Amino acid sequence: MESLADLAAQLASSFSALVKGYDPLVVMTTTMVLLAAVPMVLSFFVMRRQARKKEAATSKAGDEGEAEKAPTHFGNLTKEQLKAYTGKDPSKPLLVGIKGKIYDVTAAHEFYGPDG
Repeated sequence: MESLADLAAQLASSFSALVKGYDPLVVMTTTMVLLAAVPMVLSFFVMRRQARKKEAATSKAGDEGEAEKAPTHFGNLTKEQLKAYTGKDPSKPLLVGIKGKIYDVTAAHEFYGPDG
């Protein structure tokens, strides 16, 4: 069985024979560019794989009937009208008015609701 030093020597002699006759600066620059490109290429493939997994999970969730809720427009409500949407009545959405805009915060009723 060959030692690691013998394998390294064979690799070095093979590389020397491969690049014999070329300018050493060109060989070194090309080698460094190729080595620098390896992490970028690997990162691209890893990110692409993660994006595909996320897309598959999203489409699977959509197939299971978890459709996104369409935004609802509540118009202009007075303070008195807005008081009816406190979350105490489960048939009505939980609304919050901030700086003249009305937001539906029903999804976070634990935080914005009467006990929040």
